Amino acid sequence: MPLPKKLALPRDLDPRLVTKTSLSDPKRTIALLIIMWYAAGKPGSHAYGLEIGKGKKDGGTGILDNATIDSVSKLAEKNSIDLQGLSVRDVLAGNAMFESQIESLNAAFQLIWHLASFSFADESKNLSAERTGGLRFRKLIRFASNMDLIDMVAQPNEAALVGVAFNWLTSGVVECDPAMEERIKRTLAAFAETSFYKTMKGDDGIVYAPSGIYDVIAEGASVVSLVNEGAETQGTTRILKSAVKDGLNPMLVEHGGNEVSRNNAYTSDELAAYSERAKNTLAISSIKLAASDVSVDESPQQPSSLPWNLIYFGAPGTGKSYQLGKRAESTFGETEGGVTRVTFHPDYTYSQFVGCYKPISDVNDEGRHEVYYDFVPGPFTDVYVKAKKHPEKKYVLLIEEINRANPAAVFGDVFQLLDRGRDGRSEYPVRVSQDLGKYLYHAFNHVNVAEDDAKVLENEEYSNECVSTVSIPDNMYLWASMNSADQGVFPMDTAFKRRWDFRYMGIDEGDEGVAGYEVPVAKGDSVVYVKWNELRKAINALLIANKVNEDKLIGPYFIKETALADPNSFAGVFKNKVLLYLFEDAAKMKKGNIFSLGSTATYSQVCKDFDVNGLSVFNGLGPVRELFLGENDSTNEDHEPDAEE
Repeated sequence: MPLPKKLALPRDLDPRLVTKTSLSDPKRTIALLIIMWYAAGKPGSHAYGLEIGKGKKDGGTGILDNATIDSVSKLAEKNSIDLQGLSVRDVLAGNAMFESQIESLNAAFQLIWHLASFSFADESKNLSAERTGGLRFRKLIRFASNMDLIDMVAQPNEAALVGVAFNWLTSGVVECDPAMEERIKRTLAAFAETSFYKTMKGDDGIVYAPSGIYDVIAEGASVVSLVNEGAETQGTTRILKSAVKDGLNPMLVEHGGNEVSRNNAYTSDELAAYSERAKNTLAISSIKLAASDVSVDESPQQPSSLPWNLIYFGAPGTGKSYQLGKRAESTFGETEGGVTRVTFHPDYTYSQFVGCYKPISDVNDEGRHEVYYDFVPGPFTDVYVKAKKHPEKKYVLLIEEINRANPAAVFGDVFQLLDRGRDGRSEYPVRVSQDLGKYLYHAFNHVNVAEDDAKVLENEEYSNECVSTVSIPDNMYLWASMNSADQGVFPMDTAFKRRWDFRYMGIDEGDEGVAGYEVPVAKGDSVVYVKWNELRKAINALLIANKVNEDKLIGPYFIKETALADPNSFAGVFKNKVLLYLFEDAAKMKKGNIFSLGSTATYSQVCKDFDVNGLSVFNGLGPVRELFLGENDSTNEDHEPDAEE
């Protein structure tokens, strides 16, 4: 049985080529990716799923979340999709987007169709976290520009594309436009022409691209095997086999086993011409530009599209830290050590931020413990050294809660460095202490960095093994988050503020992420389920009516999604977070207007009132009471969410 032609171009191999990664139903998975992209408003990135969910081994429904169900339902309604009586939950259940390991999703969408990459929403998790235990976790999708090409192919009939996606998602239950379906299949096949596969694990295997299959068929072979005789399909080859079976490569059809043949809808000449175009695309995508081929523009640098000094601010629960962290990770995450985090607090000092001499305990040559003093750098100095030593890479220092410490005191003389020129470099270097200067000299491995980057360090002197002055380079970024109004924060003076770019997070910004969550509250002897986002907005309306400032309102993520998804823990979280926040902070001076028990009630009494009477804990005829007492509210008898909702 003939094998595909060997790939002639030198390519770096990805280990996922030969792992036991698979994606058994790629058509339904691609369909859901397209649907989620449209449903979320064509974003650059999108988080989905529960924080911790069950996988196939546990017999659960993966990490299926209410927000995704709600957004998909709205997209179907918007495009008049008739699901023939199927529920969206049933349609989504079991989809590989929720049940497959993250490595399988990346193998398909990164290595083959180049549509997206996947990571865990919780960045602390290792990418291998789903290999054991059957658990699946909340994920973050980073969409590629190939999604835009699919969108362009579909225009001006976007509804037809959505119809095709729902057709695939429901395994043909939803009708679709055959012409549009063929266009999308051709587009996906074109994306995959720069992917490659292996016939066998080890040195005996042939690495090939799809054109390697086309060429063998165009030369007369009726059937081509995807693997060596006796070998099993692995890695991307498994996904290729499934894709051909699903008709996602219009040029090929499944012949049986691990074999494929030409689709008779295309002649051998048409296949040969297409193969030549595919090889040309592959050759272009494999071009590597040597540094000697690059013409360097010596003209003055243009301003960076990224702000060098940036602060996200807004009310609590608006997702400031999450959005800032996500942006930092997507921008600087590819650099090892590219993101450094620090959290300010009232006792945080300049010595901690920049560095100072501290006692160090160590064991001497005689095996005895001894204490000596040495300079211990702070996070600012750590990032500064990395940025100076690697000017070709970008680094960011991420400061959480920047106004919980005294910013002027923490930054000290570093404050002057925040004045950046158009090129991102500090306009005014500052002289440093001898202790810091000696540390920097040795951190640079006794290399005069000024010789490597004269423009950046033209004002820096190196003498007596000591750096005299410092200036922030253009590859070092300072990004921070802060609550604009809160107890226990320090004010920022105008001089400090004007050196930063500010990004305000609106009180309802990004609330589509929690739109699908319903939460239980008591109503006499029963339980009423209300939408968290509507409840939050109603409480905010009550606060606004009582002249509470916007920066004291409640953001959509004031309560974590894990608590919103767990009906058993919501009541406790609501009391300990929302009621306590209102009682002690936001509505501290307006208790009598906010709570039905009046201004003299204790916090424990308010909590007990909530346990018994639910939303009647709030006072007046505002939107909260209307929401709670509405005729359409459901009780625990007719609303029993799944455990993972």
